[in-house]
Amino acid sequence: MLKRDDIFDFVSEKYDIKPDYPWENNDYTTLRHHDNEKWFALIMNITGDKIGLDNEDAIDVLNLKAREEFIGPLRKQKGNTKHIIWINQTG
Repeated sequence: MLKRDDIFDFVSEKYDIKPDYPWENNDYTTLRHHDNEKWFALIMNITGDKIGLDNEDAIDVLNLKAREEFIGPLRKQKGNTKHIIWINQTG
């Protein structure tokens, strides 16, 4: 199971990007491009029903912005759009 700290460590080592906490709720974290400060990832702690699961347990999800050609068949999963996908980090 991938944890948020694993993601933070990876992007820090590979891209020298640190987590940003733009809201008071530190359960919501963004990862931003260096050149334009736009976010490419959002990690949130939400309840499962927010992404179509049949429970209200708190889970971490990773919301990724990507070009359409990189998302491919993931767009067909519930909650995903043309440029944004949700990944349940709890399994």
